[in-house]
Amino acid sequence: MKSRLAIVFTIFLLFSMDAFGQAEAGSISGTVRDSSGAVLVGATVSARNLATSAVRTTQTGNLGQYTIPGLTPGTYDVTVTSSGFATYQTRAEVAVGGTSTVDAQLSLSKESTSVEVVAEGGATVNTQTQELSQVIGPQQVAQLPSLTRNPYDFVGVAGNVSSADRTASGGDQNTTGRGVGYAINGQRTSGTEILLDGVENEDLFNAQYG
Repeated sequence: MKSRLAIVFTIFLLFSMDAFGQAEAGSISGTVRDSSGAVLVGATVSARNLATSAVRTTQTGNLGQYTIPGLTPGTYDVTVTSSGFATYQTRAEVAVGGTSTVDAQLSLSKESTSVEVVAEGGATVNTQTQELSQVIGPQQVAQLPSLTRNPYDFVGVAGNVSSADRTASGGDQNTTGRGVGYAINGQRTSGTEILLDGVENEDLFNAQYG
């Protein structure tokens, strides 16, 4: 009986780690319509990561909707095709834990429709979930000052993030190492989840990060 419980508990932990590992991924979703505004069922939507050339493909559902989940944060070329319609192309930015909305309207013309994004970056408004996310890119890491050379120092650049409060004696209300010393949305620093390449990177017993 104990061995069975141990096996079940191990499987539960494995699935839990997998769920945490998907927290940093983003997604692209939207609706595909024709020039009259009617939804297109069975249209093919593909997203190609410009950095890795990896391609993810899906098809629209009965309401013309689609979702491509589990995307690595970055810039994607989105292509929408359907028989008898012109190809639609655009570019989308996927942020950490964010959802980019790309709605496409296909024309009957034989010429392809291309939407060019001139300026990259900027804030991505997530209209699908209540999650907030921000990417600290290589340029910021290279150019922003950091006395400790600790990459976690750049967590404070994001919104709704503050360093832990200090007590009258000068100590930290929360243990210094907990949550890398930052409080998010007013929560305790020990409530901060730290992931490294999608894997939990902290000790659950004392909330110290790896």
